[in-house]
Amino acid sequence: MSISTRIVLKSNVKRGNLSKEAARRGWVIARVGTTGEDHIEDIWKVDGSDTYLHYIEDPVAQCSYLISQGSDKESLDAQARQIFPHHTLDSALALFHRAPERDSKISTIYLVALCSPPDPEDPVIEAFRIATRDPDPDVRSSAAIATGYLGWSELRQILSMMRESDASPDVRMNARLIMEGMDSTQNN
Repeated sequence: MSISTRIVLKSNVKRGNLSKEAARRGWVIARVGTTGEDHIEDIWKVDGSDTYLHYIEDPVAQCSYLISQGSDKESLDAQARQIFPHHTLDSALALFHRAPERDSKISTIYLVALCSPPDPEDPVIEAFRIATRDPDPDVRSSAAIATGYLGWSELRQILSMMRESDASPDVRMNARLIMEGMDSTQNN
């Protein structure tokens, strides 16, 4: 199964907006998420194709995003980008670099991770380096967790340094857990 890059929706796009647009376009609901799960995921099938659109509300990153899969995912991604206001990697990086305080630094490092392409990019790696040097351990811990959305081997050195030498036990633990998760996915 081929998965596309995430399309991270702006906060004014709600679950109901997507439901209305899906109905208008004749997409068939394949799965409706529930709020009792660790995240909410709704899935629509594009009528007459093997292409699906996943809407995910992620409580860790505190945002919603779309992922498409199937043979016509590029076309579906293009449609979604035209319909729904969304973040780009450039806008996410700009928000991160302008983040003035703890909470905005935390939310924007997740945003950077979710907006990143499948292949490593230097500006993203640099944003993670900056976040891991932040004086606030919650920002550093969030940076460690956010690397799990990427799984890039290029981030292993940053995680390794956090795991071995960060002053906060929580940061060290999160870095260790993310590295273990990366290792287990590489071994499968």
